[in-house]
This record gives sequence, structure tokens and C-alpha cells, in this order.
Amino acid sequence: MINIHIPRSQVIDTIDLFFLKSRLRKLSLAFLAWYLLKEDIQLETHDSIEDARTALKLYRKYLEFEDAGVLEPMLQDIYRAGRDVNFRPPARSGQAADVQRTDTPPPLPTDGTAVTPSTPGAVSIGPSSSGGFGAGSTWTPGKGSPLR
Repeated sequence: MINIHIPRSQVIDTIDLFFLKSRLRKLSLAFLAWYLLKEDIQLETHDSIEDARTALKLYRKYLEFEDAGVLEPMLQDIYRAGRDVNFRPPARSGQAADVQRTDTPPPLPTDGTAVTPSTPGAVSIGPSSSGGFGAGSTWTPGKGSPLR
């Protein structure tokens, strides 16, 4: 845990976006990725980076459906297809060998060298004499922060 708190109002969960209350069943990320994105995820192990990328793609797909006015019919189709496969992506033969995964980024250096973050709009804090937090690093204040 890196001690970051994201307010609940800023969290969007695909399990809530693609949900019909009348069906009483929530759909897994793996099933939604298989059905909507034609992607197989979580094949060998759980990869949080892969999950995050997939969730973002699904959110964009949700916005497309909503903008086109076809969200409700799409949800009905998703549940219909899910029932046919017991809400699990069908296994493919040789599945693990066919999948190409994106490599996890390398760990950050621990020798004290600064790493430039990829977060746009980052605000520089300035170096500290201790060499700890703030030493050549950047930080972006959260929404509602008085430092923004």
C-alpha cells in the first residue's frame, strides 16, 4: 500500500457500469473484456496493470454505448451472451501460448536518481536536503487541494 486515498466519488467501477439490477448478477472484468473487447485477460496470473488498462478500455466502450443511445440494448445482449457461456470467457486450446502480454514497467531506481513522472500537469516540489520524498520528484495535488 502506498498510502494513497482516492475519494469514492472519483472511482468508476466497470462492475457497476455494466450492471442490470433486474438481472441481479454482476459481470467480471474478464468476461466483459472477452465479450466487448475480444480480449482474453487474467489467463495465467492476476496482473493489476492489465486489469487497469482493460477497465479503461471498457469505460471508453461504455461511453460509446451511452453516447450512441444503445447502452440498454447492449447490456441485454451482454447478459444474454453471458448466460450462454455461464458468464465465463470460453477457454481456448493453447490459450496461454497465444496471448501476448505487455511487459510490466521496470522498478523505479533506488539509488536516489530522480524519475520524471508521466503524469501531466505535475507540480514540482523542489529538492529536499534529506534526499527523501521531494528530492527532485514531482507531485500533483488532488482535486479540492488548497495547493491546486
